[in-house]
Amino acid sequence: MTAKIPQQQAVPIQADQVGYLIATAARAPSVHNTQPWRFKASHDAIELYADPHRKLRVDQVGREMLMSCGASLFGLRLAVRSLGYLPEVELFPDPARLRLLARVALGAAMPMNEAERRMLEAVPRRHTHRGPFGPGPLPDGLLARLQHDALAEGATLAVVQ
Repeated sequence: MTAKIPQQQAVPIQADQVGYLIATAARAPSVHNTQPWRFKASHDAIELYADPHRKLRVDQVGREMLMSCGASLFGLRLAVRSLGYLPEVELFPDPARLRLLARVALGAAMPMNEAERRMLEAVPRRHTHRGPFGPGPLPDGLLARLQHDALAEGATLAVVQ
């Protein structure tokens, strides 16, 4: 779902879409529900900023804050897909503004696929779970699917036995 914003002009973001896009992104899980993000919308992009004032004191280097912001970015990308566009994402677009984590624009038109639709439907049901996980083995194929998804996002999933 991610691509760098090309030099051509992005599709304009309509004023009535901004609230939906940001509200969907803000439903993301965050460490201890800190929601350490801020958004700035313009006619052609939504910018995601880290808000260090909402960072936990124990998160001295901001790792947990950035993971929370990454979840919010994923929600923003998913919301763009629900509008029928590919999200064009530029990570760390301005080295002089370290709190600016990403700029997201509407790219080429493309309908959502079924997997994206299921993820979007799950967004309103997101909730914090602080209890233990059930005992027993993981479902067959789950780790392989998670590793595939991590690679698709440009990440690595390290499996710990």
